[in-house]
Amino acid sequence: PPSCNPQDPRAVALVIAALPDAGEAPFVDAIAKATKSISVMVYQMGYGGILDGLKSKAQNGVSIRVILDVRQKDTNDKYKTALEGVGAEVHWSDEAFANMHAKVMVIDDAEAVISTGNYSKTYMLKERNFVVTDRDPPMSSF
Repeated sequence: PPSCNPQDPRAVALVIAALPDAGEAPFVDAIAKATKSISVMVYQMGYGGILDGLKSKAQNGVSIRVILDVRQKDTNDKYKTALEGVGAEVHWSDEAFANMHAKVMVIDDAEAVISTGNYSKTYMLKERNFVVTDRDPPMSSF
């Protein structure tokens, strides 16, 4: 079977954003487009547009699945409770890993938003972080 060649051009260019300039837009814009599902894995959730968007989508029937870092329970427990309260499926990461430091969401199995920063609006508006949005269609030949 054919494999992915890293030298092949991408069908859809990556979109790069720098924070704090872009603010929450790369995340909330992607969340707003979701019609079926949003899968999230994040070190620290936070208040702001991401949490609000996830809660709204869950209340409107979009499947929301979230993994939060188990070592960040003090920070994340209130967000876990809030998301579960609107029907999202939320789990703690595996204890076997010292820190699950990922910050990624996948929208409708078609768009990935990958970030170096956590999902708190407060920090997004004051820290330098980067966000990559990948809309390249999956390779069906694998």
